[in-house]
Amino acid sequence: MPRVPAGSGLSLPLRARVAAALVLLYAQPVSRIVRLTIDDVIGDETVVTVRLGDPPSPPPEPVAGLMRAYLQSRQHLPYASSRSSQWLFPGRQPGQPMNLVSLQVHLREIGVPPQRGPVITVGALPQ
Repeated sequence: MPRVPAGSGLSLPLRARVAAALVLLYAQPVSRIVRLTIDDVIGDETVVTVRLGDPPSPPPEPVAGLMRAYLQSRQHLPYASSRSSQWLFPGRQPGQPMNLVSLQVHLREIGVPPQRGPVITVGALPQ
């Protein structure tokens, strides 16, 4: 997976890093990731689990830290309807998740194929 060169002035949006990590780490299709709600991510300052099945699965660090940071950042989303949305990746339309094709495009731009990703090592995740 491509990394953003240090000092390039470019950074990957937190939303893209979290989505990429979920697709790659859990080998889930983007269509499943886009339908996750904030209730599917359970956690506090020390433990995070993701409900993609039963039982919920704890992502390894640094993914757990990315998830915590993303959940905290949602209060600063540009659309008021997105801040109160139950979708993990809220869309621009009130009450709707992020558009599937939009998320696929974001992931493709950072080198993540939109289909199921292979299970990879944590060190290969986008930083």
